[in-house]
Amino acid sequence: MKRQLEQDIAADRSLAFANTENDGTIALGAFADFEKDGTFLIVVERLVYEVATNGAIAVKAFVDYKTTSQSSPYYMGKGEIAREAYAHQTPRSKEWQRDFDMGSRFSADPVVFATKYFVSLTIDNYPAMRTDSKGTPFSIVGGPIAVARLTTKGVEWIEKGNCPQK
Repeated sequence: MKRQLEQDIAADRSLAFANTENDGTIALGAFADFEKDGTFLIVVERLVYEVATNGAIAVKAFVDYKTTSQSSPYYMGKGEIAREAYAHQTPRSKEWQRDFDMGSRFSADPVVFATKYFVSLTIDNYPAMRTDSKGTPFSIVGGPIAVARLTTKGVEWIEKGNCPQK
């Protein structure tokens, strides 16, 4: 992925600056797999562009997060809303917790419910920080939501969202 981005940016420098964050982040990638000993490993890498003094653009990869534990959540991308919800410190996060408790209690699959719930919270509550060509504010976070479960047998798609069918 890093190599392909470097080739694309070499062909068109504007790609380095399109849809990036202020810190130069181009993309985040989450990788998960079962190790040979059965340990579940999760790694999140961030691809960042840097402009050298000679004007050349380089893409660098950094490990943002690595764990073999599933006990503490990691919110990739725009995690502010999910972190607020998880902390239970604000009035709205306490309301979110009540809604979450009720929904998960009656869910056939609480893990899928939790995943979709926190992503939906982010979509619904992330501030509208950009404007379209007509001046209408919008959030850079939106749907549809795709959900997949990784198992020792492979990937089980729960919902495909806009992911291509295979």
